[in-house]
Amino acid sequence: MESDLSIDEQLAKTAHALRPARLVNGKIVHYSAVTFPADPRAGCERTLRIAQVRGDLGQADGNIGDLWIDVLDENGDILQEWPVGTKGFELLRTKLRFMRES
Repeated sequence: MESDLSIDEQLAKTAHALRPARLVNGKIVHYSAVTFPADPRAGCERTLRIAQVRGDLGQADGNIGDLWIDVLDENGDILQEWPVGTKGFELLRTKLRFMRES
């Protein structure tokens, strides 16, 4: 079900960083978390909005498939998960230059 709420309205108020994740061979692979020092929440919101414009960002805490973005608080705890498609994931990889965690 589509939400009529904007990303800003859905995004957790304490959002501090984004961390892409994917399912590979049944295991969760995390990538480096990215924050936005000038205004962490605004940076998270803008980045998610860019992925939405590409047309392949799902709703917060929606059906998570093989690719998603964790929204983290300042302590690194997961606040929300946003499903994202391949195009959005690749766009974020290009813009944010995240690296696979070991």
